[in-house]
Amino acid sequence: MEFVKYINLNQREWNNALKQMEGCPFNYIWEKIAFDVEYSIRILANEAFLLWEGNKVFGVAAIYIEEDQKDRRQVGWNGGFCLAPYVDSKLSYKEQEKLIKRMMQYIEDLAEVYQCNEIWLRLDPLANPKQKITSYNYNYLLKYNYIDNSSLTQLIDLTKSQSELYSEIRKGHKGDIKKGQCYEIEI
Repeated sequence: MEFVKYINLNQREWNNALKQMEGCPFNYIWEKIAFDVEYSIRILANEAFLLWEGNKVFGVAAIYIEEDQKDRRQVGWNGGFCLAPYVDSKLSYKEQEKLIKRMMQYIEDLAEVYQCNEIWLRLDPLANPKQKITSYNYNYLLKYNYIDNSSLTQLIDLTKSQSELYSEIRKGHKGDIKKGQCYEIEI
């Protein structure tokens, strides 16, 4: 297996590679990474990569090296977090764990090469929205001695009917919704 850098592939090659992986969220597509690099004035290096063997892609990570005003370097994006690595959800749990370990080691090696003080990673909530993928049902970053700085993310499954969605709302919020129905809002 080898790590193939974003900068060595064109848009079509990168996005076609991502299509091979089951459940890969859009946050890893070529255009999103290009936006991230363009948007942040702090990025020294775009180290986004794919984990590749033969013609098969097994994982992806959008990793950036940044420098702040005090010349301190970190793995991060725009002063905050990069997305943690994503591995193909078609793989067994054991294979996913093995690949994540390999990718995390690669990120730590990059941080050492660039003499980074910190590595800021966060799990992408879109990586497992229905909580069916074992590897992403917990904060696997804790296994690599990252600090748990959890934040609340609420994903709403809009494939459900309106009555199903409404039945899942707590009583107090149902009253708020009824009060707001007098407004004409279109989304």
